[in-house]
Amino acid sequence: SIDGLRDSVLAAALAAACAAPAGAGDFAVELPAGLRAGAAGLSGKAPAAAAAALPVFDPGVSPAVKEQMARDLDFVSSIRAAEASRLHREVFGPVAGPAYVRWFASRVKAVGFDAGDDGPTTIAYVLTRKQPWKMWVTRNFVGYAMPQIARVMFMFHEARHTETDRGNWHHAVCPDPFRDEGGREVRGILSGMPMAGKAVCDRVALGSYGSSVVMLKNISKFCSNCAGKARFDAGLYADDQLKRIIDDSARREIKDDLYR
Repeated sequence: SIDGLRDSVLAAALAAACAAPAGAGDFAVELPAGLRAGAAGLSGKAPAAAAAALPVFDPGVSPAVKEQMARDLDFVSSIRAAEASRLHREVFGPVAGPAYVRWFASRVKAVGFDAGDDGPTTIAYVLTRKQPWKMWVTRNFVGYAMPQIARVMFMFHEARHTETDRGNWHHAVCPDPFRDEGGREVRGILSGMPMAGKAVCDRVALGSYGSSVVMLKNISKFCSNCAGKARFDAGLYADDQLKRIIDDSARREIKDDLYR
């Protein structure tokens, strides 16, 4: 249940309370249609209950979304590993559930549901100028048949966008044409939509895409209690997200950390 999961995640977060916060976390950066008209009226103040381990859910968030996010965070809280790469330690600390939960909970204070966005590309987003502490999800969050590690990736990607002290890690426009190192057109791994010319790339190593690569690749390589499929999926999605790092030096930094 949500209440039981909240207790377990809170316990994990408290166990990591002595760790220093990691540095201050989108699938699509355009403001989804369902919020264009009403964004001006949004409050810029985080909810009073923001200290809870799980975020505060808006009334419009369905039980399915709540339960799925709770299960995903429960999985995250269980992760254990004896090793962590240099970049992972820089962003998240150890490859450990309590550290991940604390990192996420310190950034995402609330979750809303955008019922007006029924497009194929948006999974989640953050309105960085209005509510940088809040993550919005669409029906694709539970509508796509994606592995659990993919939803975790999107959640932590958006958490990186909440970091106002780092300019919310704004994305760069992908090249057009946009091809990977093998010459294949880069498309969304779930939507299949081409990414060329869209602001869904990064030129830095540790923005939302790069930090997701670092997290997932470390889980793939080092998680000692993850199922084989979870580790495989983590590696698969990490490799896909690495394509979004379009600066050669930034991509090389990640490869030197995790792909050698």
